[in-house]
Amino acid sequence: MNPGGPGGSGVSLIFTGGQGASMITGGQYDIVSWDPRGVGLTTPAITCFGSTEEANRLIANNSILSNGGAEAYGNFTNPARDDPDELNALSKEDITDKELGNIAAACLNKHGANLSYIGTAAAVRDMIALSDAIEGPGKKVNYWGISYGTIIGSFLVNMFPGRVGRVIIDGVVNPIPWTTQPYLGLYPNQLVDAHLVFDEFTSSCAAAGPLCAIAGVNATPSSVAAFVREMMDSAFLAYQASPLPTTVGSALLRQVLFSGLYTPIEWPSFASTLLEVALSLNASEAFTLARPISSKPPRSAVFPTRARPSLLESSANDNVNLIASNIAEIAIVCADSPDAGNITTNDVFNTLLVSANVSQMWGPAWWPNYMCHKWPRRAVERYTGPWNASLVEKVLIIANQGDPITPKSSTELVASMLGNSSAFLLRNGYGVRILCSLPFRSPFDCSL
Repeated sequence: MNPGGPGGSGVSLIFTGGQGASMITGGQYDIVSWDPRGVGLTTPAITCFGSTEEANRLIANNSILSNGGAEAYGNFTNPARDDPDELNALSKEDITDKELGNIAAACLNKHGANLSYIGTAAAVRDMIALSDAIEGPGKKVNYWGISYGTIIGSFLVNMFPGRVGRVIIDGVVNPIPWTTQPYLGLYPNQLVDAHLVFDEFTSSCAAAGPLCAIAGVNATPSSVAAFVREMMDSAFLAYQASPLPTTVGSALLRQVLFSGLYTPIEWPSFASTLLEVALSLNASEAFTLARPISSKPPRSAVFPTRARPSLLESSANDNVNLIASNIAEIAIVCADSPDAGNITTNDVFNTLLVSANVSQMWGPAWWPNYMCHKWPRRAVERYTGPWNASLVEKVLIIANQGDPITPKSSTELVASMLGNSSAFLLRNGYGVRILCSLPFRSPFDCSL
């Protein structure tokens, strides 16, 4: 099994969900996982900063990286590129370019040639070796991969078609742009269904009424959506008034909101978290909103900041958690990517603006993998296809109707490439992955 990421620890997955996975699969299998190279308990794990202090020296406060994206008020889309928030984001290009160079240099200095020996092809070869050691050489490999784990699955069935046993890939990432395009070309297309999930969240919250922390008796999907958008605008104004690492800004809140869409079973507690954030921003009057808000409402009031909500407390400890905690992810994604060629940080910033056209709410977010054009190494082995292996056992390929980061179109494409070697399951549900919500709670959380 692989839980995704990249950067997710398979060892941790076994400790937290191995027993549940065994129950779900009827006790017929030994549940085995591993930490891919550079991740978790592997040696060397890809961590590039010796201390928080070192990271803070390399990444400035109030930057795109430390904030987790662009601070944006209302809709972050304007073809004329004269929106003040867009201009403010673009003004941070030079400092961001310097920070990305600092991170890449620190990683190269610490890990050197080791950076070339990680990546998905290496992870698949390690999985085959693990199977050989446990089951004996040449035995069929059964595999279940989630999110990025589906990239491992696509590599497995096409690199080693003769070793494929029973394989499930759940929440599928398109392997073609993953391996043939810079990451900044992949990301906007991954957001195409995010609005469907947000709409389902607001509809479910409104239907629950007072049982949803941010809905009232007469709540509608529009009023819940308006509450969230006004809360984000309040966070923007709070950050403008006090641009400190301890202030909840719209960029950080956007990251929290996006993560909250992943697991619908946790939406009730997620709504409670949003209420906590709203109260911390003193934006509780947004509860009464029953009107649609304009795309760029007037910036009339500045809401004072209060104590940072507990969910966000870890982000207040230093201004680099988003990058420092995702170095292994960056290393794997960039190892799999083609050489950057003449891509610049300016191209990355333009991708932010293009992404906002795909998704107004989530497009302005900064994702750590946007730094692949600065990353100093590619993997010594990069698999780039083909993706149409003929298999004895069909691969079960599954998707939700609405998925914020692995859209069903990717699943459909991978299934079509495998043709008769695949079986495609589309569930009328929402969130990331459909078989189960990890950690595994009960068989009734699953589509099996």
